[in-house]
Amino acid sequence: MQAHNHYQRRYPITYNPHDSSEPTIKNQTTAGYNDPTNGAIFAIVGTGGQSFYALDGQAPYVATQFNKFGFLNIELDNGNPHTTLTGTFFDNKGNEIRDHFTTTKEIK
Repeated sequence: MQAHNHYQRRYPITYNPHDSSEPTIKNQTTAGYNDPTNGAIFAIVGTGGQSFYALDGQAPYVATQFNKFGFLNIELDNGNPHTTLTGTFFDNKGNEIRDHFTTTKEIK
């Protein structure tokens, strides 16, 4: 997780040695990720300030982005044999869900 003055979540990505400004997308589904060793998911949550950063376009490795006030709720379910992290972004106005994703890791 990182902070800035907008919300943005990336697909699972890995380093691209040929062009570091264009990471390699490992999974382009928008919500459920079952192999966390196959890329990092970055969430930028900076939605509590006075104003937002203008978003001009959307990079191909970005799953979702927007300028809305709200918060990202993170839940961990430490199950057996799988542990699941669930992220849900709620809009401050009306408690609307603006983003939702899960990632699951097998416990060995």
